[in-house]
Amino acid sequence: MPRQGKLRRKILVGLCATVVTLAVAWIVISFVEARKEIEILCGLFDEGAPVERVVRVLNTGEFLRYEVVESGGGQTIVVKSPYDLGTRKCTVRLSDGRVVSSEYRATRARGR
Repeated sequence: MPRQGKLRRKILVGLCATVVTLAVAWIVISFVEARKEIEILCGLFDEGAPVERVVRVLNTGEFLRYEVVESGGGQTIVVKSPYDLGTRKCTVRLSDGRVVSSEYRATRARGR
């Protein structure tokens, strides 16, 4: 009977180690992919592109979230990702439904 207990414990420890390893790998991959996704997609918005194209491209993102903010001179689309802890940001400025500028930048991590 004591041998079965040791075997179960080894199996449980191995299973827990596998789950933790997979979770850490998923977190790291999500962080890296989120950063790349924001940078790459932000570079696709040329001056004069219609807002519909911007939204269509952003909707293809798996790791990002975006918000359309109305302002006096037009609209601004702010793109971030919770997966990279907000360390990257894309700001797309629009006027008359067209891209005026697109800016990608690294931001400081929250809490610093």
